Amino acid sequence: MRNRRSNHRQSTLRATLDAADALESEIRAARTALQSADFGTTDAEDALDTAMRDLLNRRLWLQSHAATASTETLESRLAEMQDAILRMRQFSAR
Repeated sequence: MRNRRSNHRQSTLRATLDAADALESEIRAARTALQSADFGTTDAEDALDTAMRDLLNRRLWLQSHAATASTETLESRLAEMQDAILRMRQFSAR
């Protein structure tokens, strides 16, 4: 039972780190699309800057707390990042 919990925690942590990478890719893709379309607005650029800062804060939190965070906390962080990825995809689709 203990081994199963450990495996679940490790897989959740991996998924959270993968989601951080995916979110960063989405932000960079949105920025590239915005720049190549020459459609950049200050509001859109500010939103992407905010998203990148938020991602950095999430990565710093993971670096500082991943080793001691509960599986439930990691699952919550994963869900937050998955939501952010969806929002970024919606932003890019505009």
